[in-house]
Amino acid sequence: MFCRSSRLHFIGTWKARIEALMAQQQQQQPAPPAAVGRKIGVLGQQQQQGRGADNRTIVHLDMDCFFAAVAVVGRPEFVGKPLAVCHSNNEKGSAEVSSANYEARAFGIRAGRSMSEAKSRYPDLLVVPYEFDKYEEISEQVYRILLRHTPVIQPLSCDEAYMDLTGVTSDPQAVVAQIRADIQQTTGCTASAGEKMRVCNVTFSCCFGVGGLLKALH
Repeated sequence: MFCRSSRLHFIGTWKARIEALMAQQQQQQPAPPAAVGRKIGVLGQQQQQGRGADNRTIVHLDMDCFFAAVAVVGRPEFVGKPLAVCHSNNEKGSAEVSSANYEARAFGIRAGRSMSEAKSRYPDLLVVPYEFDKYEEISEQVYRILLRHTPVIQPLSCDEAYMDLTGVTSDPQAVVAQIRADIQQTTGCTASAGEKMRVCNVTFSCCFGVGGLLKALH
């Protein structure tokens, strides 16, 4: 029971859950014409090897303060208040903050801070324990939304992914805006999208390899 309720167990199993969801969705929803016939590969590989440029529209999406944001869902009394997620609320303890919302970050409270330091920075800090069932539920909702727009997704974590919108639409920025709005409406959490990380060594888990230009969408 402890293992199934632990952060390490959640981290160790999220990928299998998301990959199973992706496989299920891809069986039910055929890939768009732009995705058919391409090979699994590495982002930027063709460009690095000097092959013809193949412009891609790659979007990096990241949920904002995910664990802390989930803690606020269904609890309107927490909105706008400094909040952190941690397994312990002991103001003298060494337990580390796992996630902190932007209100808490304004006081210098971030992931990795000890609870004693966090409480010294803001004594009235709201501390919420892990809620793995809610993380799993909302993570799945987010990925279902992404998969409605493209089957070509590289999961990076339960709350972060790359997606390829190449050929899916003539207006990727509008699609990204719609995805973010759908996520907020469905989950109550917000997401950011754009170029945030180097992607030349990321391998897509389905459909095709990606080479060429990264178009950052904000």
